[in-house]
Amino acid sequence: TNGGTGYTSDPTVTISGDGTLATVSTITRNAGVIKKIAIDTKGSNYSYATVDISGGGGISATAKAVIAPDNGHTSNIFYEL
Repeated sequence: TNGGTGYTSDPTVTISGDGTLATVSTITRNAGVIKKIAIDTKGSNYSYATVDISGGGGISATAKAVIAPDNGHTSNIFYEL
């Protein structure tokens, strides 16, 4: 949601919530700004999650966890809407 500024190395990204085992493996930076965070393991049993970004020498980066339904987006369009 915000790439922040001043990142000189990859920050630590932590996913917390009511599920388990979600991990991040790839963080793409360009000119000190975080451009992409890739999920290595999506984990399981999340109904909510928060993303914490710390370290890396920068400030102000934020991200939002988007949790898809069990069978993926659009598997039950009426439920999602």
